[in-house]
Amino acid sequence: MAANTLRDQVLPAINLARVLYDQFGFRQFRAEAVVVRTWSGGNVGEGTATDVVTSISPAYKARVASLREVAASGGTLREGDIKVSEITPAVCAMYGQIAQTLGGVGTGTITGLPNVLDAGVSQLAWRLVVKITTTGTTFQFSLDGGTTYNGTDISVATPYQVAAIGLQLTFAGAFVAADTYVVNGTSAGYTAAQIRPTTVATNVEILYRLTGPDGQFYCTLVRFDTDRNFHFTAYLRRTRLTP
Repeated sequence: MAANTLRDQVLPAINLARVLYDQFGFRQFRAEAVVVRTWSGGNVGEGTATDVVTSISPAYKARVASLREVAASGGTLREGDIKVSEITPAVCAMYGQIAQTLGGVGTGTITGLPNVLDAGVSQLAWRLVVKITTTGTTFQFSLDGGTTYNGTDISVATPYQVAAIGLQLTFAGAFVAADTYVVNGTSAGYTAAQIRPTTVATNVEILYRLTGPDGQFYCTLVRFDTDRNFHFTAYLRRTRLTP
């Protein structure tokens, strides 16, 4: 089964290092969530607010923008704005190399990108096991490493979509009963679009919840940069201490 790029295989380790860095208390600020707030009235602040919250994990690098960055921004940034950098949301959705057992010579491939989960779930690890149940013709699959299976035989003759993780399996060649094909992966808790929601509605506002030395506070987005599709940088401005 096909693997992702070297970038996708390396970045999970980098994200783990970011988590440890945060747990040791080295972050000046912690970006915790993106809040999309919709007001029942025609404009922001009118009526009743309803929030959709997307938690951010791992803790990305966040600090006060330097005076040099402010000066070079052409008036976009102000002193005191916060820079959140090296955001790599897509890395949460990846999968690795296949591990095969027994003597079948058949091959399997995976296509697609794992599903994005519900807002608030940062990441979900899964272990996909494909087990041949009838020589050459059918299989079953497990998402918990082989503890439980889907329970129904599926033909290897046509591509099969594993809806729970959003990936398609395609088979070719000769298989023997009890052959297994194992691959590990994770599903994303959010996408770049959720990190940077865009809206033109007058009754919607986008807030970023952070925690710093003086406690929790909320920001608005000032600027969002993309660096060769490798990571993203958000510049935020404090707006309030409460939502």
